[in-house]
Amino acid sequence: MLLLVLTSGSALGADSAMVVGTAEADLPSAGLSLLRVMGALLFVLGLFFAGVWGVRNWRRMIPTGAAAPDLRVLEVKSLGVRQSLVVVGYRKQRMLLSAAPTGVTLLTHLPEADEADEAEAVAAGPSRVARPDFMVALREVLGRRS
Repeated sequence: MLLLVLTSGSALGADSAMVVGTAEADLPSAGLSLLRVMGALLFVLGLFFAGVWGVRNWRRMIPTGAAAPDLRVLEVKSLGVRQSLVVVGYRKQRMLLSAAPTGVTLLTHLPEADEADEAEAVAAGPSRVARPDFMVALREVLGRRS
């Protein structure tokens, strides 16, 4: 058994001496190694930031049709703190709704939209409710008090 340990130890020593001798001869320059490490780091950081951008903007990458949405909020008029009138369009139909803390109520059906109104709604894109200017709202509130 001792003979086996000694022969394996001498074989390992010969292999390690051979590796050390070849490793010293084939070492690349420090500048080239630093350039490779920096390149790998930039590659990994690029993959990371591309993944972050992909996660944040995944909806842009999904192809969507150019069709206009069928249901749109055409106009909103606030009647108080938590009450408002809403004009909603569904295809060519228009409806006047009342929104309050107790729920949403259909008040009446409005006349159907003509072709010019439909084209204008499609060109406007997704509907966004415009918020009144702060100064206008402040003047309205101060005007009500006096």
